[in-house]
Amino acid sequence: MLKSALSRIPKRFQSSARAVDLSDWRSLISIRGEDAKALLQGVITNDISNLQHVGSMYSMFLNAKGRVYFDAILYHLNEDEILIEGDKILSAKLKKHLSMYKIRRKVNIHAINESVWHVVPGDDILDLGTLGDTFIDPRLEKMGARVLNNPNLPTMSLEDYHTHRYKLGIPEGGEEIPFNKGFPLECNCDLMSGVSFHKGCYLGQELTARTFHTGVTRKRIVPLKLSPGNDVSDIKAKRSAGKIITVDSEGNGLAMFRTDNFDKTVKVGEEEIVITKPSWWDRDGDSLEFGISNDKKHLDYYSFAENF
Repeated sequence: MLKSALSRIPKRFQSSARAVDLSDWRSLISIRGEDAKALLQGVITNDISNLQHVGSMYSMFLNAKGRVYFDAILYHLNEDEILIEGDKILSAKLKKHLSMYKIRRKVNIHAINESVWHVVPGDDILDLGTLGDTFIDPRLEKMGARVLNNPNLPTMSLEDYHTHRYKLGIPEGGEEIPFNKGFPLECNCDLMSGVSFHKGCYLGQELTARTFHTGVTRKRIVPLKLSPGNDVSDIKAKRSAGKIITVDSEGNGLAMFRTDNFDKTVKVGEEEIVITKPSWWDRDGDSLEFGISNDKKHLDYYSFAENF
């Protein structure tokens, strides 16, 4: 049923790339039927009408108060079927959440037992924007690509995959984006091309839009580097500057950090570090507002945006 994106990845990407099986970390839910798009449009932060043009899309599911329930990557299979990839532990909750809003729509929602792989690029300079509607990771070009079967490449461990994310500052799943705790802009959903500010109403939209248009997000998830073995969770400046979310054995990690402390010396235990704003946060204004990554900005999203 599933079609690999790997066949359309340039050879220079394949030659030095490595793959990791995410099946113990991520899972898939199929939304199939003529009302699939209409259902999703009302419950995700991004604009589902863009999905068929970009192939893969990042988004979040919120509650009515604008707090994050789930983060997800969506894949366009055909006009009647969309796949949702999310945290495996939260898969049953996500399926139940979707079923609550199904009402009388002509939609079939079911979990599918297919593997999810991620391909991490090597040292080559890659123009992933040339790959069209393949399942390129929509959050950040440097992340690589998702493949929905075994790509038969040299493999890497799940821990190596997490380190790859941490170095870039990409949070993923309920362990790093806790269920019903944070807000989408704090979790960089906007910077990861996960929010459309040009679509109509959706669950949790009011607070998300208001926060964006005020231009003030006081804390965000950031990458950081600590000395291996530093297990302190608080980041200190003159007052609390943030909290460590996760750190790997090499000291690469993620933190929820007050943005007014960028480029200042802060302390994690006895260790002094400086956290800077990731360069990829600098986004093209139109692509940011339409929930599309910068490398997709050649697409004419003004013409294909629809209303449901």
